[in-house]
Amino acid sequence: MKKVISVIIMIALCLSMFTGCANSKYVNIEKEIDGKKEVTRTYVRPYGAFESDEVLDGVEYSLSWGNVILAVIFCETLVVPLIIVGWYLFEPDGPKVK
Repeated sequence: MKKVISVIIMIALCLSMFTGCANSKYVNIEKEIDGKKEVTRTYVRPYGAFESDEVLDGVEYSLSWGNVILAVIFCETLVVPLIIVGWYLFEPDGPKVK
């Protein structure tokens, strides 16, 4: 019985990694090409500490507090916080206001 409960808990922990709180978003990014302003609709994913080079210039990001809370709750597993902080810590809010 203990093995069944531990397997159920491990499955729940694994599923919690894929149901984080940071959402992807389509953002209209304004770029200036040859003196003309051009707006492109871009699909922007959340990023974390391991993907800091994938931050787009025209996008405003904010901290995903839901993922921070999940990382604190599952801190003893070490795997869940590593994935959340590494890849899903910041979520896109929208285009940067100039």
